[in-house]
Amino acid sequence: MRHCFTPNDAHWELISDGDTVELKSGTYHICRPIELNALQGVTIKGDGAVLSGTVEVRLDWHAAGDRLYVASLRCETAPDAVVIDGRRFHMARYPHYDKGIRPLGGYAADCLEFAARCARPEGAYLHAMHSHMWGDMHYRITGLDAQGLPLLEGGWQNNRRMGMHDEYRYIENLKEALGADGEYYYDADEGQLYVCSASWPGAKAELVVNPYILRAVDCRELSIEGIRFCDTARTFMAEYEPLGRSDWCIHRGGALYFERCANIGISGCEFAHLGGNGVFASGDVSNVHINACDFHSMGASCVCFVGWPECLRYGFAEVGAEQPRADLEAKGPASADYVRDCSVEDCLMHGFGLYEKQCAGVQISMAARISVEHCTIYDCPRAAINIGENSFGGHVIEHCDVFDTVQETGDHGSFNSWGRDRFWIEEEISPKARMELALKDGCEPTHIRFNRMRCDHGWDIDLDDGSSNYIIESNLCLNGGIKLREGFRRVCRNNIAVNNTIHTHVWYEGSGDVIERNIVFTPYKPIGMKYRWGESVDRNVLYDSGAGCAHAAELSALSGQDEHSLKLHLDFADAQAGDYTLPAEQCAVTGFTNLPADYGVVDERLKARARMCPLPLIEEYAAEDAACVTINGAHLKDVDTDGEMSAFATAGHTGVRVLDVAFHSQWFAEGLRRDRVILSVNGAPLKSTGDLARMVDAAAPGQKLRLELKSNSGTVTCIDITAKVGE
Repeated sequence: MRHCFTPNDAHWELISDGDTVELKSGTYHICRPIELNALQGVTIKGDGAVLSGTVEVRLDWHAAGDRLYVASLRCETAPDAVVIDGRRFHMARYPHYDKGIRPLGGYAADCLEFAARCARPEGAYLHAMHSHMWGDMHYRITGLDAQGLPLLEGGWQNNRRMGMHDEYRYIENLKEALGADGEYYYDADEGQLYVCSASWPGAKAELVVNPYILRAVDCRELSIEGIRFCDTARTFMAEYEPLGRSDWCIHRGGALYFERCANIGISGCEFAHLGGNGVFASGDVSNVHINACDFHSMGASCVCFVGWPECLRYGFAEVGAEQPRADLEAKGPASADYVRDCSVEDCLMHGFGLYEKQCAGVQISMAARISVEHCTIYDCPRAAINIGENSFGGHVIEHCDVFDTVQETGDHGSFNSWGRDRFWIEEEISPKARMELALKDGCEPTHIRFNRMRCDHGWDIDLDDGSSNYIIESNLCLNGGIKLREGFRRVCRNNIAVNNTIHTHVWYEGSGDVIERNIVFTPYKPIGMKYRWGESVDRNVLYDSGAGCAHAAELSALSGQDEHSLKLHLDFADAQAGDYTLPAEQCAVTGFTNLPADYGVVDERLKARARMCPLPLIEEYAAEDAACVTINGAHLKDVDTDGEMSAFATAGHTGVRVLDVAFHSQWFAEGLRRDRVILSVNGAPLKSTGDLARMVDAAAPGQKLRLELKSNSGTVTCIDITAKVGE
């Protein structure tokens, strides 16, 4: 059956198996989600159709002050945003929004004090970055305590509950904050809507009230084509759940939501001004294919593929808490409650994570065989593509163009992954047993290949915390290089790390890793590497701006391998224009295979909208002269690089790294060891080696100092050392 709906005559409940629904041009106001249950073979096509999570109202405005207008309004659900004459007004906030300020578009350490001074702080929202910048946290003010300080409800949006940032925070939904053009405040008690506007607002308005547009459960063969989905309410105070042992918590919902569905096609659609996630595939879902779609101005993530925890063979708790025991024998998923065999292809994703900073263009967790191909992804607070754990691998990330990422958070990359699966908490097993267990979760290799990635605030490709069974091949990394933290069976070959290198962090003995035929522009940057580096590190090239060809002794000195690696000037075709093609004779000498250069979207409509990736100039390599000091036989330096911050999970560039401790020294005898960071002394946070030296100098003879130490495995211990040895 064929249905032809118009904006004023859409009867979604009439849809049945095999129907084709044609949506005529216009805006369909979806005040509650469209429910599709147990349907098969349904096609929904748009012809200029817009599905919006708004309700229409007409308002009679009156002047209420300078650039301030008020209208009477009574509504069941308080608006999460207001659209007047096509312009979107946001809640009044302190400090006022400024697009040029990062993070959060402006912040103030005293925003809670501001709220306490307001007449009615109840119902205001506090938004804050995570204390380590690993995402964000959100709270609702429920009242004031006996001291007149705001009482907060919330903070459950992050799986690493280490508190909010002291400075990076703002507050909204307070009448006293009104004052910037484009702000509004709804007083539900008085039934009044206030807006700040440079001109008299129009009478026709849309109230953003519904977070969800369409929910499909137990559906098969569903096709959605050519529709604009827009203006949904935010979900930052909804129910959240942890994703494995990753840093993430997530709200299981989106503008389009699919559960127990198969064979879903979404093509030629636009997702804009959404308060939460765009498309969410949940649990037992297969063959969802998203093609030629434009995602922009998004509150959270664009596309999420997230299974249910029942598919895992281990339970999990918040990172840092005691973890339940795992099944150490079986391989692969424990049930069908995982997303599989899905794709996002030829999609443009930009300007997302406006309200939730723990987000991604594509988020993958408890899933298998997800492909992300020919996507252009940029302008986001965190990673463009994020994989939450190794379970269950088989993903393919290829031909993507990724840049302007990690703009408001820290300690990750344009591509980011974890692998905190079963082996992560099994302390008593051998490295070989760890590898076997890692490959029972990451049972299919994940390929990252043929991409162009640039991260100016982290790594271009960041495989963190146990990411295992990856093949990283033929990628053009334009700024941040490639990071490989502990894990197993990573093959890293034929990549170019412009103005950077490969960062090797705290590998396991016998990890089985391979680093071959890569072009790096600086020597490797290892941290905590104790063993022979994996299975093979060789035949790599260290770019040399001068002439000549020689053995890459700088690489060999670090890895203990690289016997056949070269230091060589390379004649790229046009590096300034992004063409890193090598002449045939240099490919023959190095064994390097030239990269395919078909990055990003191919749809002409999307290509015309996409921004171009910024291209770097090749920089002259200069050896780093780290400022190191020696105190009482301990060789120390400031934690002043992103690599060290990541390896030791410090709250920014703070603390003192112990590079080595003389075996015969008093501090060694008292328990100080290498590969630790000193976080505090006598309970006071330690920022630099200079601070430590001053504390030692000021100490009385024989006085003990209590050091709080953190290892690169995350273990925190305390020891007492003698400040002045020999006095």
